[in-house]
This record gives sequence, structure tokens and C-alpha cells, in this order.
Amino acid sequence: MQAALLKLVVTGGCPLQRAALSDWLLTHGFGVADHFDSPDGDCTPIALFLCSEHDPHLELTALASKYPSSRTIAILSCNCERALSIVRCHGLLNVFCADEPPERLADAIHAVHAGQQYRSPSFEQFLARGQSAEHVGSSSHRLLTPREFDVLRLLAQGLSKKRIAESLHLSVKTVDNHSTSIMSKLNIHNRVDLARYAIREGLATA
Repeated sequence: MQAALLKLVVTGGCPLQRAALSDWLLTHGFGVADHFDSPDGDCTPIALFLCSEHDPHLELTALASKYPSSRTIAILSCNCERALSIVRCHGLLNVFCADEPPERLADAIHAVHAGQQYRSPSFEQFLARGQSAEHVGSSSHRLLTPREFDVLRLLAQGLSKKRIAESLHLSVKTVDNHSTSIMSKLNIHNRVDLARYAIREGLATA
């Protein structure tokens, strides 16, 4: 009975995704509104934001600015470090990750309706990993030179060493030397972990 009183707004994603989620919500007793308008009475609608894999940074930035975070659930289509990092960066309070069973979404909606926060276990684990490494990163990256910072940011964006050399007007050999120095100073031994470090520490966007 309580679920029928809840008004939800489905936004983000593509029309097909929104339609599928709206149908699921209706079959589970929730009400779906077309717009995030002024609420009837004291019940502010809950916004369910479908975040695609294409541009989570742009989408989540728009989400954070448009809807009240306490009444919004970000539904991620993947649990990649990129999306989770952006969610953390924007301080979004309620996160439902792709690895959870669909029926848990109803639990998330009820939790938010009751004024509680909802975070998927995978997002909680991501936050815990970041906190455990925070004291290491905050002191380690200060060892980098300004040029090494530039190289690190571009490496984290997925650029090849040749592209980085062109962008910074350096030789490929110099970029390679900077990369080696960065990994040595940070005690990181592969490019994937280096990119994760840069994103986690806010040195590069995902």
C-alpha cells in the first residue's frame, strides 16, 4: 500500500531504458510521474536517474545540479572505476549499481523515501578502498614534478605515449622516462593501476 503512494520520476538513459524501468515500477506498485514538478502535499517525488556508459561524467554532473540529492537515486549501468569515481566526486548520496538484483531497487526506493541513504555494496567497497589508500596517495603524489603531473593526467585519460609527447611537445623517450619516474615514486607497476590512482586522487577526470 505504501509503494502506491510513492511518486517516482524516471530520467536519464535512453527512451527504451526509461520505458522499461517505468513498466517495472508500475508492476511493482509504484507511481510514475512524467516530470519532476512541485509535489502534491508533503511527498517530494523520488528521481531515478539512469546513467549510461557513454558519458557518465556529463550525465552525473547534470544530475547533481538538477535534482535534490537526498531524493535521487543514481542507477549505474556499470560498476567501472570511472563511474564510481564521478559519483564520489559529486557526493551523490544514493547509488544503485548494476551488479545488484533488480528487486533490490524497491528496497533502495523505500530507504530513500524514509529519509535514509542507499548505497550498493560495490559502491561501499569502492569508497572503503579509496579511504584506505588516501593517506598513501596524499603524501606520495606530492613527490611528482609539475611535468610528471601532466604526464600522469594524460596517461589516466588513455593517451598513448606518442600522443602525450605531441600534446606536451616532448619526445617519446622523455615521456617514457617521466612514466618510469612516476611509477617508481608512487610504487605503482602498471598503467591500469596508475590510471586508477590518478582518478581516485582527483588528479585526473575519469
